[in-house]
Amino acid sequence: MSNSQIFFVRPYLSYNFTPNFQLGLGQEYHVSWTYNENSENKVKSNEYRTTLQGMLFQKVDRVTIQHRYRYEFRFLDQKGNQRTRYRIQLNILVTNEKIKEGVLFTIVGGELLVDTQKELKLSQTRLYAMVGYQFTNSLNFQFGYMNISFPSQPSNKRLQFFLTQKLFLYD
Repeated sequence: MSNSQIFFVRPYLSYNFTPNFQLGLGQEYHVSWTYNENSENKVKSNEYRTTLQGMLFQKVDRVTIQHRYRYEFRFLDQKGNQRTRYRIQLNILVTNEKIKEGVLFTIVGGELLVDTQKELKLSQTRLYAMVGYQFTNSLNFQFGYMNISFPSQPSNKRLQFFLTQKLFLYD
């Protein structure tokens, strides 16, 4: 907590075309700091992204398999890179067969991030494991570990905390 690396806000508008397919549009704001043991030597950067994503869902007993395809329009990125992302994630309900208030769950997954602006180039891969708790139908908390690998740099290991609020605008 004393050496934070990233904070972001990601509001999304999504529409479920079917129970197994969702399309969404979002605007993200990221503030990040370079990792450095000495907090006085950190460099801060801001980034705004407009994102378009499609998600496919498969349910097998207590496990939901999620495939997410996202394209990031990173117009204000300092490098000018846009990128595409593919994530596969398993959401595993631990204490109930359905997600509802009071349910404990785990998440494991992996993601590939590919820069697309000048040429297709793998920019990073991510592997993660999380534990979560569903407070209400629309609010949950997750924490866990992520390993981020870069092609030409050492891996970056992160402890993560997420608070997710879903606003259901229709029935």
